[in-house]
Amino acid sequence: ADADTVLARPAGADTLISDVRAPGQPGPAAGARARAAEARFAFRLPNGEEIPLDLPCRLGRRPRAPRISATAPVRLIEVASPTSAVSGTHVEIRQEGGSVVVTDLGSTNGTVVAPPRGRRQRLHSGQSLAVLPGTTVHLGDGNIIEILPAAGNTPGQ
Repeated sequence: ADADTVLARPAGADTLISDVRAPGQPGPAAGARARAAEARFAFRLPNGEEIPLDLPCRLGRRPRAPRISATAPVRLIEVASPTSAVSGTHVEIRQEGGSVVVTDLGSTNGTVVAPPRGRRQRLHSGQSLAVLPGTTVHLGDGNIIEILPAAGNTPGQ
């Protein structure tokens, strides 16, 4: 409990979002200026909310930050799972340069990645996969996350 936690619950949403960072770490606004020049991908939650990938995001029934904290903060996103098909901390989605990387975090029931063209793939525990916009990530209990194209400084957008 040495980290600052900022919680936000959008009105009418069943989604919990928090930014977790170590003490002394700059807040999200400080890094935003440095990242402003880089186009950011995003993803869409089942409730329609779009989350920018300005921070690594961990999704699950009750997601937790990594025990050994990296220098970057993480965003925790809670998804509903009435049958507990979604693990507590199920998957991480992050942007690495010009790519989006999906990592199964040891989920019990697995993570299925479905690219816009091609075959669906079930990730093994701990497996990461770089994905394209239009890819859907299936967590269970109807929780389907859609990877969205990069926005920002992209010409024509």
